[in-house]
Amino acid sequence: MNGDHNPDVARQRAVEWLLQSKGFDASPAARRHAPHSAEELETYLRADEAWETLANLKADPDYADLLGPPTWRERLVGWRLSLKPRWNRRSLWTMGGAAVATGLVALAWLGVQPSGTVYNTNIAEIRQLSLEDGSTIALGAKSRLEVTFSNEQRVVDMQPGEAFFSVTPDPGRPFVIRAGDTLISVVGTKFNVKYDGENVRVAVTEGKVKVAPPRPLLTFKSAPMVPVEAGKEALFAPNAERPAVKPMTSVPAETWLSGWLAYEDVPLKEIIADVNRYLPGEVVISSEQLAQERLTASFRADQADAFLESLPRVVPVRLEGQIGQRVVLTEASSG
Repeated sequence: MNGDHNPDVARQRAVEWLLQSKGFDASPAARRHAPHSAEELETYLRADEAWETLANLKADPDYADLLGPPTWRERLVGWRLSLKPRWNRRSLWTMGGAAVATGLVALAWLGVQPSGTVYNTNIAEIRQLSLEDGSTIALGAKSRLEVTFSNEQRVVDMQPGEAFFSVTPDPGRPFVIRAGDTLISVVGTKFNVKYDGENVRVAVTEGKVKVAPPRPLLTFKSAPMVPVEAGKEALFAPNAERPAVKPMTSVPAETWLSGWLAYEDVPLKEIIADVNRYLPGEVVISSEQLAQERLTASFRADQADAFLESLPRVVPVRLEGQIGQRVVLTEASSG
């Protein structure tokens, strides 16, 4: 296989080219080569944008509002970029500047967080987590997150799934959740986060959270913070300029904690995304039109299979396949 089209190879080369262009020593390969394909050039430009964004975050009021004062790592990047060319590259390398820069580029551009504690759940499993700061998390079925605490921040990197957070107040250490490119910042409050891999829904039951809508490469300058107060929820869709903030429905956000899955006027694909976390196998919707079919429903989580079996009586849909293995939902033919 040609490594030139391998995304991991392209990313590694981009980081090395970036270090060289910023005045750091780079590998012999980086010195010999330049981006020689459209994919590699785009990757390099994205890395360069991430570098510049990191260097200027400390002066960005939206960033300060979200994460508090810049960390020592961000200050080091700003310091490194302010150095004059007369500084010796090798001495900077020895001081660890290049290592810090490499890690920070990876942090912002590749989405890597410092190593933390990973928690996950299996199909239909709900897990209660107690964190070292006194905060608690109810981790929903088939979900995964990573918790990283430092003296400056409390960070949760959330993969597709669902979780209910009860955050202990600590004004000196904001609690930040990242779900995809959406960032949720709180000091102390209770709220639910559901992330399906594309959309992020944040429902606040107590207190207030602030959210940065999805923006590429952590560029917050054009993404003002959006407050979400108790009793309201925010839905973040990909490429949306702002989230849709509205009062919560009559269905409490944390209903799933009691073993019930309840929905009020939601797209079918949202319900099926949850069903896939409570049933083995896979349920697939055959068309986007069917996926957007809206309905109101309520059923016990351990009866998700019964819900699927009854679905054709509610929605014009046909089930193809075997529940527990693979089921395709297709539109039922008229007549």
